[in-house]
Amino acid sequence: MVKLVSIITASIHKEKLCGLFDNLESTGNNMDSFEVLVKVDDDHQEMIDYMEMEKHRRPFSIRYIVTPKLDGYWSIYLALNDLLKIISEETYFVWVPNDEIRFATKGWDSVVRKYRGLFPDDVFYLRVSGNRHRKCSLVDCCPSGEHLGFFTKNWLHLTEGFGRGAADTGMEFVHYYLKNKCGQTRSVPINDIEFVNLEKTVSAGYGLSTKQWEQKLRRIHAFYAKLLFIGSQENIYRLAQRLNAYIWAREKGLSNFQIRDDKSAKKILIKEHSQSNLSNSFSYKLSVTNWLNSIIDSVNRDQKYLVWPPVLANLIRAKRKLAETWINISPTQIERAYFDDLEKAHAILCDMFKNHLGFQNELLGLTKAGEGLVDELVEYISCDFYAPSESAFANELFANLSSGICESLATQYSLAATLYGYIPKKATTFEGIKTNSLQVREKAENIKATASG
Repeated sequence: MVKLVSIITASIHKEKLCGLFDNLESTGNNMDSFEVLVKVDDDHQEMIDYMEMEKHRRPFSIRYIVTPKLDGYWSIYLALNDLLKIISEETYFVWVPNDEIRFATKGWDSVVRKYRGLFPDDVFYLRVSGNRHRKCSLVDCCPSGEHLGFFTKNWLHLTEGFGRGAADTGMEFVHYYLKNKCGQTRSVPINDIEFVNLEKTVSAGYGLSTKQWEQKLRRIHAFYAKLLFIGSQENIYRLAQRLNAYIWAREKGLSNFQIRDDKSAKKILIKEHSQSNLSNSFSYKLSVTNWLNSIIDSVNRDQKYLVWPPVLANLIRAKRKLAETWINISPTQIERAYFDDLEKAHAILCDMFKNHLGFQNELLGLTKAGEGLVDELVEYISCDFYAPSESAFANELFANLSSGICESLATQYSLAATLYGYIPKKATTFEGIKTNSLQVREKAENIKATASG
């Protein structure tokens, strides 16, 4: 039978899952309109036995898969994608609650049915949580996005399922780019579905000890830090452009077309099969400047993000990467690079660390407010993400400057120094930096002497 909603979840708690099943049975109007698919850990025989019993006694369809636990919640997206592969072929919506969610609205399935076919291309999702009307900035997508959305199956097909990490956060980012970069509004807030005590769930911290919540929060911060990283954001932008390309093709009346990804050009291409000609292309290249500006916009909207660990981790990493870029760039390319996107990124980072965050000291460039918080993320953030040992890097940078590095490299090291210390105001232009490299070296000598003293 055609299903309106496929509900997919994972659980290690028999009692909580039973509560979800009971709630669905008591609040749904048509038991044939939805199905429930559950991921169970292969080392949890009690849950496996329980699922075998439930699938025979409930009035709605239940299926389950048994897979390795891996990293628990933090690898759950793998199981969600496995479950997506076995949902009913004709399912229209996919809903991903945790096992603590309970409907307050009776006949919720009849409410959802009203929105079937809302867009002729079937690319949209329903926002039903307490954040349904929130207009998220980039950083807002992490803690404040829609976490109970009903996604069309077509949406999830085009976004290649659920990305790494939490399904809700990743999709909120996709919506952010689809709306703000592609000009498409395909999220639909609805007010006629309510839930019971959303704030009293473990996912919201309810029932956890202070130590347990701190551990969970650190892991969440590390996950958010990776998700905010420009590489992750560009991939999310790519998924948004896949949605955008499909919407465009359907609006143009194309029926026999293919969506391709030109990774070298960072473009999504629409190919019409009948003509084999390029119909349109959609770039997903995300510049460092645009990425930083989106973060700064988030900070300007809500000052709490100024010292939020995931934001700090990314700003520190961006600063380190840019400093390394300046040091390693060839003398013949540096001027062209400076007047390209890097100049704007450089100015943004200098402004953030000096005028907004303030230097903890000129050698490290870390903030007092962020001291320790970023360090807490290190054990959870892989080495390929986090730039380790900022103090060692800064010490080496200033040591090279104070030792009188060769003239051909003075400008490169001077540019890197402005990200970690001070340079006279008249040297804020590229020409100024070149002509004042001696002053930078003198400043570095003073800083080094102070530090050693």
